[in-house]
Amino acid sequence: LTDHTLRVTQATWSQDERRVLTAGRDGTARIWDAETGRELVRLAGHTGGVTQATWSRDESRILTAGCGQTDAHGWCTEGTARIWDAETGEKLVSLAGHTADVTQATWSQDETRVLTRSQDGAARIWDAESGSELASLVGHTGPVYQATWSQDETRVLTASDDGTARIWDARSGRELVTLTGHTDAVYQATWNRDETRVLTCSAYGTARIWDAETGKELVRLTGHTGWVTQATWSQDERRVLTAGDDGTARIWDAETGEELVSLADHTYWVWQATWSQDGKRVLTVSWRGTARIWDAQSGRQLV
Repeated sequence: LTDHTLRVTQATWSQDERRVLTAGRDGTARIWDAETGRELVRLAGHTGGVTQATWSRDESRILTAGCGQTDAHGWCTEGTARIWDAETGEKLVSLAGHTADVTQATWSQDETRVLTRSQDGAARIWDAESGSELASLVGHTGPVYQATWSQDETRVLTASDDGTARIWDARSGRELVTLTGHTDAVYQATWNRDETRVLTCSAYGTARIWDAETGKELVRLTGHTGWVTQATWSQDERRVLTAGDDGTARIWDAETGEELVSLADHTYWVWQATWSQDGKRVLTVSWRGTARIWDAQSGRQLV
């Protein structure tokens, strides 16, 4: 699959794995035959890079996120998400209103709405049929790095470069709760299963757990000596796994904040750390080109 003229930002299988959907910095998304590598459909219309491309549930439509218009210097001045016909490549809907790159676009469960986040500091909710804006989540003073629906899709959780995470009413756009305490960019914010708590991680070297109703900080996980770029609940939510640019991943007690295990042998930034299904092992990936598997109880490197 070689016809993109700039970096490919994403690649996703179709459900039957007979097709592949790609997004590229060349301003296109493309659908390919997974057997022959032949390009089947080209979705062309973004004038800047396409950061994301996502199938609809029945794979009849494609949702893309990226830049819709650039200035003379190549800066994005209008970020858009777009919905396309997956058979013909025809643009069906343009979701236009952001003033910088749209870095993520997410369908609602029934695919009647789309949630977008942008470098312009806003998240927005759109009607997927008409393209009209339904709600504008405005209040962050820096780029929004993450925007996530609640399970019932009545709320949205955002994380931002401004050092806060926020919870919003998905219908009105009203800010409900601000999680304030980090002193640098918040890269990630994640609900727990019953959505009573939120887990965040920050460039300042901490992860924190918050009460999702009051915004009160419940637990602070302190020990990384650099950015914490990822934080993940264990399945039983009694532990938290973090990854950082100090070359370590760490496991913490989610109630007390105590560090339980340090997985320290990488020599550079650990950008991803993942639990095994049973929570007994951890898989880490480093920018130095290595992946390692660890015992989650002892911290011993297994592979």
